[in-house]
Amino acid sequence: MFTPLLPFRLPGFVVEHVSTADPLLVVDARASTPEASCPDCHTASAHVHSRYTRHLRDLPVAEHPVRLRLQVRRFRCATPTCPRQTFAERLPALAPYHAQRTGRLTTALRVLGSEAGGEAGARRATRLRMPLSGETVRRILRRTPAPAQSQPRVLGIDDFALRKGRVYGTILVDLEQRRPVELLPERTAEGVATWLRAHPGVEVITRDRAQDYARGAAEGAPAAPQVVDRFHLLCNLREVLERYLQRITPALRRVLASQATAPAGTSEPPVATPTGTPVPGSPARGPAMPHSASEVVTMTRPLPRYGRWPRLEEAQRARHAARLHRYEQVKTRFAQGQSLRQIAAACDLNTKTVRIWGRSETLPLDQRGYRGAGKIDPYIAYLPTFKGLG
Repeated sequence: MFTPLLPFRLPGFVVEHVSTADPLLVVDARASTPEASCPDCHTASAHVHSRYTRHLRDLPVAEHPVRLRLQVRRFRCATPTCPRQTFAERLPALAPYHAQRTGRLTTALRVLGSEAGGEAGARRATRLRMPLSGETVRRILRRTPAPAQSQPRVLGIDDFALRKGRVYGTILVDLEQRRPVELLPERTAEGVATWLRAHPGVEVITRDRAQDYARGAAEGAPAAPQVVDRFHLLCNLREVLERYLQRITPALRRVLASQATAPAGTSEPPVATPTGTPVPGSPARGPAMPHSASEVVTMTRPLPRYGRWPRLEEAQRARHAARLHRYEQVKTRFAQGQSLRQIAAACDLNTKTVRIWGRSETLPLDQRGYRGAGKIDPYIAYLPTFKGLG
């Protein structure tokens, strides 16, 4: 009998017929092994109970999706005491039990999904004549066993939010491999120290300024030096700059206002350095910046070119008075030693706003709805000329 030739192998099966049903390529095959082993007692049996057809999808051939129709047998178990009286023969070299795809097709889809993602991987697989949904790709990725990870040598420790502002955990990252190693459900020194004792071999630990992480790293890996990574170093620098700029904002606005009101042709107005000390390499000019909130001259921002209605001005003054009252409450509670969360709940503010107000010496200006200059302002001087021309 003539056996059709295929560009792939079907281990344990004999191909009986190959047909095309546009656009599918259908391959009919039957099992060729004389016996099979029971999955429970592992006893070989050649007593066939029945047969059934199993349908599998395989890799495409010449732009044709492939469907396998396999005649699979059920056997009777030869062990009388075995609880499984009948069993279906397994196909370990072709497809796992209960699978609808061959192992090689699943491997190809896993590679596409890991490279492109769920939906993008599904679209790419459909163009390659392997149609499926994005959810199927994600399910294949979730079932993929995690690769064996080596012991990290350079370990990064940081926190992450399970519920922002309330519940936090700890993430451990292998910085040389650039992939997460472990997620701890808490951010405590005991949890970090326990993990480090169970995984010796860490030579360098990078972390932020949290005291719990410092204590946990010292207890769990006392020989590993603790360093600050680039990310936290830049974050700390940004926080320092933000606090500094918030502190010198009144002095900067005073300088900008004096320059804006100075008549043309006059000498440059004196400039006060924000820190009260002369700039290196140049003589000191102007008075020093005041250090107390009472000495700071409150500067109001310039009004837009097109002023507001008096009713809107009154509403703005009322909002500013209420905002100033809440700012004074925040400063008072800060002086009493209350936490950010307590102050935010008492004053009905966000914790970020409370942190900014607590660090600033004066009430920061409210920029909401501030338009500033209009697009037509550079041409204001020319409008009367054109108006006179009609």
